[in-house]
Amino acid sequence: MDQASGKNFYSAKYFEVKKEEFITPDGKKHIHDNVYRKPVSVVFPITQSYDLYLISQFREFFNGKILEACAGHVDEGESPLDGAKRELKEETGIIARYWDRIMEVEMSASVIRSQAHIFIAKDLQLTEQKPDSDEDIMLVKINLDEALKKVLSGEIKTGASVLGILMIDKLRKEGKI
Repeated sequence: MDQASGKNFYSAKYFEVKKEEFITPDGKKHIHDNVYRKPVSVVFPITQSYDLYLISQFREFFNGKILEACAGHVDEGESPLDGAKRELKEETGIIARYWDRIMEVEMSASVIRSQAHIFIAKDLQLTEQKPDSDEDIMLVKINLDEALKKVLSGEIKTGASVLGILMIDKLRKEGKI
């Protein structure tokens, strides 16, 4: 986790809140409460015919199931790629032979530091899912064109899922995947 300076106000498993003092370029002093979230890896398993494997999962924030990419926090001492491989196997049961990191994004520009590493996984082998005890996950196979429609209709709405699907479509159109 990013070790920014400042007083640690609150720590939890996946994030810290710090009270931080900073000076703007015009010399004014400010104090902010900033959240530093552990980095996440986001995975899009994709077939040669541009079918994606997404997950349908109950999310308490939305009080229901949502369709999204497989994702999870990167553990301490783990690379984003190793975290992606672990999460994909646990949540979906999928093992991939080839991996490409397509982007790294900051999910916010203010107050919350939340870094996401987005990967494509190819040459897939389906095995048994082993989600965490608090995860109710269903694997969903969907064509990229259908996933794009769901992004545009708002059915797929988490930031990293939307970005990943749009980037995969761009890479497909450019002949890069």
